Amino acid sequence: MCGEVVVPEKHLDVCRTCNATGQDCREATGSEAGPGIANTDFIFYVSARQTERCHKGLTVAYAAHCQQEAALDRPIAGHANLCPLSISTKPHELQTLLSTVKHEILHALGFSVSLYAFFRDEKGNPRTPRKPDTGKPYLNENLQIHQWSNATIKRIVRDHWVIRGGHIRRAIDMMVTPRVVEEARKHFNCSVLEGAELEDQGGEGTALTHWEKRIFENEAMTGTHTQSPVFSRITLALMEDSGWYKANYSMASPLTWGKNLGCNFAMRSCKDWIAMNHA
Repeated sequence: MCGEVVVPEKHLDVCRTCNATGQDCREATGSEAGPGIANTDFIFYVSARQTERCHKGLTVAYAAHCQQEAALDRPIAGHANLCPLSISTKPHELQTLLSTVKHEILHALGFSVSLYAFFRDEKGNPRTPRKPDTGKPYLNENLQIHQWSNATIKRIVRDHWVIRGGHIRRAIDMMVTPRVVEEARKHFNCSVLEGAELEDQGGEGTALTHWEKRIFENEAMTGTHTQSPVFSRITLALMEDSGWYKANYSMASPLTWGKNLGCNFAMRSCKDWIAMNHA
C-alpha cells in the first residue's frame, strides 16, 4: 500500500526480507521485479476515500511519502487522500481544491515531519547525524518518527509571552535551515528572527508539518485553509533546504501578511502586538 492506494505489482521491485535493523536483506523466493516506471522522478498516488482519519477534526485531505531512494533519501513515491465529504468540486471552489492538492503534493515531496530528519545540505551531507549501523537518523520513540537535529528545527523559548492577565514562557519550534532563515528575516524585516515558526496546534498531521497560522496566515502551507492561499518564497526555500530540489523563485506568490512588520510582529504574541499598536 501507499497510503490508501494498492500499488500496482508492475511498480514493485522484488520482495526482500531483512533483519531487525533493516540490513542483511535477501530476496524472497518466487518474487519477481516489475518493470517499474521509466524516466520518472516521483510517483504520486491519489485516492478519495472517506477514511477514519477523514472523520477526525474536519480533515479535508492528508498526504505523506511512502518510499525514499537509497542514495540521498529523496522521496520517490507519495500519496494523498482527499476526503470526499469535506471537499467541494463546485466550479467556483476549484481554486480551493487546486490549492489543497498542491499543498498535499508539497507534504509528500518534503514538507513533512517524517522527512525533516533526512534533509541534506548543499553538499549532499545529512543535516542530522546518522546511526552508524543503519545509516538512518535516530528514532524518536515517543513520536515514532526519525528525530531531526537542531540544525533543522530548533526549539526557542520566549520568556515574556504576553497573554490575557499576564505572561508565560512559551516554547516554539522554528525551521532554522539557511534559506528559510534568510527568507523569513527578509519577509518580516527582522534581522534577529531565528527562522520560520512551525505550527504548534492541531493533532497528528497538523502540528510541526505546517507554518504557524498566527504569522503566516494565508501562506498555503499553513494548517487550515484561508482565502487567497499563496505559495511564498519561504515555502520554496524550505523545499530547497531539503537538499533535494532547486527552487524557481520567480514562481513564488507574494505573501502580504506580516510583510515588513518587523520583529515585534514575528516574535511577540498577538495580544502584545495589538497593545503596542493601539497604545
